[in-house]
Amino acid sequence: MKQHTGAWIAATVVTAAAATYVATENRTVQSVPFPEELLTYNAYPFEAVCVAPHLRRAVAYSGGTNGMMVRQGERDSQPSAAWTKHESVETVSFKVTDVDARLGGDDVFVAGIADDGRTLLERWAYPVRKNGYGIALTSGPVAPIGTVTAEYAAAQELNGDEYEPATASYLRFAQRSVIYRGTGLGYIRSVLADPEGRFVLFLTYPGQSLYRLRLEPNATPELLYSVTTLPHLADVESMQLWRHESLGRIYVLNEPRDYETGHSTTYLQDADNDGLFETVVTLTGVHWQAFREANQPFESFSNTGVEFDW
Repeated sequence: MKQHTGAWIAATVVTAAAATYVATENRTVQSVPFPEELLTYNAYPFEAVCVAPHLRRAVAYSGGTNGMMVRQGERDSQPSAAWTKHESVETVSFKVTDVDARLGGDDVFVAGIADDGRTLLERWAYPVRKNGYGIALTSGPVAPIGTVTAEYAAAQELNGDEYEPATASYLRFAQRSVIYRGTGLGYIRSVLADPEGRFVLFLTYPGQSLYRLRLEPNATPELLYSVTTLPHLADVESMQLWRHESLGRIYVLNEPRDYETGHSTTYLQDADNDGLFETVVTLTGVHWQAFREANQPFESFSNTGVEFDW
């Protein structure tokens, strides 16, 4: 999702108003060293994964640590109602490489590397508590890939008759499940969630291949493109999802932000939202800029990447 740069760091500190978390790294106790290319110097600022009038959630993390900070808040429907806020450190059994959220933030996907070198991808689902607000999927059951699908519409709902403030212990709760664990594909350097909940895309390192993992029981990753079939993948570091009124879904594959002028961008087009790509195009910097200017406006299809602000 984001740029990962920097040298090996001995410790990363994630600080919030109510807590300070120090995640230490030591090559001597980790059987497989964490790749330097996936490290980050400091924790990212809080990124919104859910923004609704009465429910908000955000995360902050650093590549190479075994946890992330989660900030959550709810408030009553009254315009002047105060937020009930909570910040917590959510630890994992692996070193985080990337995080992405499905539109609305009801599902968060956390990728990382276990000490034994296995790649892990977890799905964090946030259930709706009694008498609290939640994000509901209003577009109906999940359609299989290959079926033209109505666009995801997130609706905020109150689960009950009357709002009751959440306790701090509840706001920390997420149902976690491992949706991928393996060693044959390399590490996950970037993950991108389908808004309709049909699949996640992930980019591997060091192989630089693009896979799709269907969010179905017992699903296995499907290779979509490798550097042989899509050479630009060799330079890609992160992914974004945009939408356009006439072009449909545009999946953007980015090089590192600090690359010199003249870098390229690849976009994958899914015009009818069936989960399949009709067009795959790689453009140099000048041609990519011209494409964007000729087809304005594009809209981000995710809250992720937006700095969180109450």
